[in-house]
Amino acid sequence: MTLVDVVVVAYKSEDHIDQCLALARQIDHIGDVVVVDNNLDNRGFGAGQNVGAKQTTNEYLLLLNPDAAVVPAAIARGVALLENEQQRS
Repeated sequence: MTLVDVVVVAYKSEDHIDQCLALARQIDHIGDVVVVDNNLDNRGFGAGQNVGAKQTTNEYLLLLNPDAAVVPAAIARGVALLENEQQRS
């Protein structure tokens, strides 16, 4: 099974981060989940994503906001579409 690593940049997101991480861990295709704490050093959202992305190892990466709602089937569908496209190339 192809895995998708997740990067979550947390900045003043205490109200959402626990729910976000719990949901991410329930999705079949999720590999590693990296949380970048921007509360300590607010380097900006994009820079925080880059910090997290450098810590991932799987082929696919999901950049997820802490307050986002993820539909598990959407991740599996996205992986299937990406793999299909790679096979066609």
